[in-house]
Amino acid sequence: MRRLALLLLALAALLPMPARASLQLADSFRIGSAGVLCTAQSRVADPALSNLFDRGYRIVCRDAATPVGRLLALRVNGTGDRSAALLGARSDGIACDVPVAATLPGIGALRQAQCRQGALAWQVYLVPRGRTLFVAEGLAGYGSALRLGLAALVADAPVAGSVDVAATEAGDPAAFARVQAGSLDPTQALAEGYARNNAGSFAESAAFFDLLVERSRQGAPGFGRSAEYLVGQALQQSNLGAFAEAEVLFGRARAVLDPGDIVVVRLYRNFRAMHLLNQRRTDAAREELATLATGAAPGLALTRVAQGYIDVPLAQRLSGDEAALRRLGGGGSSLTPEERAIVLDAQALYLGGAADRMQGLDASARQRFDAALAALAAIRGGRIASTGWLRAAIATERAIVEERGGQAAAARASLAEAAAITAADYPESAALLVARARLAALLARQGDDAGAATLYRAIVAAAPATPGAGSAIRPLLAPWFDLLVRRGDAGASDLFDASQILVRPGVAQTQAVLARELSGGSDEAASLFRQSLALSRDIIRAEAEIARLVDIADPAPGEAALLAELRARRETLGSEQTAIVARLADYPRYRSIANAVVTLADLQAALRPGEAYYKLILVGDAPYALFASHESARILALPATAADLGAMVRTLRDSIVIFENGRPATYPFDALTARRLYNVLMGPLDADLAAVRHLVFEPDGPLLQLPANLLLTSDAGLADFQKRLDSETADPFDMRGLAWLGRTRMVSTAVSPRAFLEVRRLAASRGTRAYLGLGENAVPAAVAPAPAAMAATAEGARVGLTRGSAGAAGMTLADAAAVPTAASFAAPMALAVPLARDACDWPLAEWSRPISAEELRIGAGLLGAGGGDVVTGTAFTDTALIARADLRQYRVIHFATHGFVTAPRPECPARPALLTSFGGSGSDGLLSFREIFDLSLDADTIILSA
Repeated sequence: MRRLALLLLALAALLPMPARASLQLADSFRIGSAGVLCTAQSRVADPALSNLFDRGYRIVCRDAATPVGRLLALRVNGTGDRSAALLGARSDGIACDVPVAATLPGIGALRQAQCRQGALAWQVYLVPRGRTLFVAEGLAGYGSALRLGLAALVADAPVAGSVDVAATEAGDPAAFARVQAGSLDPTQALAEGYARNNAGSFAESAAFFDLLVERSRQGAPGFGRSAEYLVGQALQQSNLGAFAEAEVLFGRARAVLDPGDIVVVRLYRNFRAMHLLNQRRTDAAREELATLATGAAPGLALTRVAQGYIDVPLAQRLSGDEAALRRLGGGGSSLTPEERAIVLDAQALYLGGAADRMQGLDASARQRFDAALAALAAIRGGRIASTGWLRAAIATERAIVEERGGQAAAARASLAEAAAITAADYPESAALLVARARLAALLARQGDDAGAATLYRAIVAAAPATPGAGSAIRPLLAPWFDLLVRRGDAGASDLFDASQILVRPGVAQTQAVLARELSGGSDEAASLFRQSLALSRDIIRAEAEIARLVDIADPAPGEAALLAELRARRETLGSEQTAIVARLADYPRYRSIANAVVTLADLQAALRPGEAYYKLILVGDAPYALFASHESARILALPATAADLGAMVRTLRDSIVIFENGRPATYPFDALTARRLYNVLMGPLDADLAAVRHLVFEPDGPLLQLPANLLLTSDAGLADFQKRLDSETADPFDMRGLAWLGRTRMVSTAVSPRAFLEVRRLAASRGTRAYLGLGENAVPAAVAPAPAAMAATAEGARVGLTRGSAGAAGMTLADAAAVPTAASFAAPMALAVPLARDACDWPLAEWSRPISAEELRIGAGLLGAGGGDVVTGTAFTDTALIARADLRQYRVIHFATHGFVTAPRPECPARPALLTSFGGSGSDGLLSFREIFDLSLDADTIILSA
């Protein structure tokens, strides 16, 4: 780490850096530099602010659903004690003791008061400096965030330090960002959306913009900038690769765009250009950038404003707008609309330069980059913290031009500048890791392997605690993997560490929660942790129900009252969740980040004799593999591309089953492709695999769609199989003699090393019943195949299989298949379906192909000796399953139904779910990922079969 710091300092010192930006010129700032992510969000409407020079901030932390405190900078007029209002009788019910003298590192002398908000401890810190009283107050459990925020406010600059507060890792960060967004006012939510975007956390940013769009559509007070929300939402979808959905959103934004809004018209222009550049449509991006002339906003003399002069157009704009006056008067932080317009025009110059660079027009690109920097330097002397992301982006683009022109030292200095700016403005962010990864890749290309290795190791070490890091830096790690493979198996540990930060975000967050639930025990802290998770999920459910009610065109009499009740409940839930997380801070084990990585040594220690772990890793289009046993580890660069792997997987899947004219067709298995795929993945490991009796396979990319068992480990039987294929009389489906990977060893699938270790530590299920089978959905009446299908009833759809019937020990598959049941499974059942459906709902035809309950009956026969149930037809609904209180009693739960992973149309969001029958009120015929996550299960095995 010391070498990394020296390297960045040495390179950055070569360049003139802009003057240090004042926090007074930032809409928000990061509190601390490590630990749990907390930010200070500017709040002009805070009731404690009484004059033009006061400033206020809410403190928002990642795992808390509502703000945890606030920061204030209050102008003292020399006659009154402004601390009295904070320490005396308060309307919010906070009662404080008499303040006492104290000292804090980085601040010095201050006064500190211990307070209570009901049963919760509350702290107030007061620091007088000249004519300003600096204040930090909030929940005592967030004391480290209060102290670091106060130190930054006093220093008027970010202060390094760790925010050591409780972390629940409550599910997907993007989902929790949405929860958090609901507690912020429109200005704060918008600022946070932009901040998450600039920090590289696109999924979280999208959650903020999604909520802003939703609130605007609902007509919520203050959420009036619908065009700006829509263009922000569109850009995030584009950044996430959902180009068709982004295009639809840009169209909606265009329809509500106010041509007189000098900010939003520029946002639309720039964001659409970025959307086009994301698709590498450079000519179209350049045309978009030409739709609005660049330059200063009309009617504004920028240089005179920078000198403190307010001209007539600006004075008219500010007339009667105390909030805007406060911002311009030095007490506030936000840029004026005219200044934002100039920043956006500078961004347009940068985007035009990027388009030039992508087409090899380097001279033109340089000119545009220089012009953009000059425009930024003209605003408030260049001391605008919120433009750091743009200056860093320009430096990055300039480095590409310089490297291409043979200016190696200049390119290195430009990337060091980008990293230094990003470190100052977005510490511990995905954007910072991206900037450092680009610099490391440049060092590797220039032959400085040692310098590159130092940077890469620091990136890998920081990534687990950095939101959005995995998806952001995945495409940039190929040089590191190449370097490690060149070093041979000695690089296995480094490659294993790097591979873990590429775990899919949903998997990473779910296993983080699982790890904490497993380690929580049964004490008070564990109870609080589980309460915090339950409240977080309740908030998400309340948000979904609020959105559903708002969308009803003609609400029933009681629905308006229900909507008001839900909104009030959502506020209460948010406060309760934040209070519980604050109480968790008293327990040290919850004050650490949960998503610590597993080391290669940890994995090898868990592997038993005869076991091995095979991990496939895709970095861009390059596949790598790590093979580990208890004694050794090997790393490989595979002789194929990700596209090659995908083509082979599709060929194999299509030979097993493919839909033709709406009907499934099966062809003879493509054994040659199965053999070729094995050679690509595991050919060099033949000798190592010979002694492996249990192979744990962790797939990536296209291999997620294929069980590894059906790969062929040798040519044995291939020639005979091919002869049968060519014969008119032989059976082409006779696959005896083929050397299946799963024939002589057990093959398990893992989603990550950490998940493998957690599952291995799991205790056996305490369920008292053996088996629950779920499937064969009822066909909606609109697509029911025949009137006869209506005859079956929900009562006849539920079959109980006990030890005395189909659960007899030793039953074979044939025996189980012949078991008579009361359900009469001959025809799928039909039922009515809710009519309120939109363009992004799956078509009802998807419900017309229920999977036969045959395999569920077989499963019940084989596994139901300890008591089992099979639930099908109109009893197999999402609402009925969610309402069941006995799911923890089953040791094996078997779903035989269709699953949706992608979206029904490219422009729609993906909503992963399992298909069920349509149920009662609120049913959509789908068991969503969120609903599955909320089910209370204690099963040894969950079977998903479709």
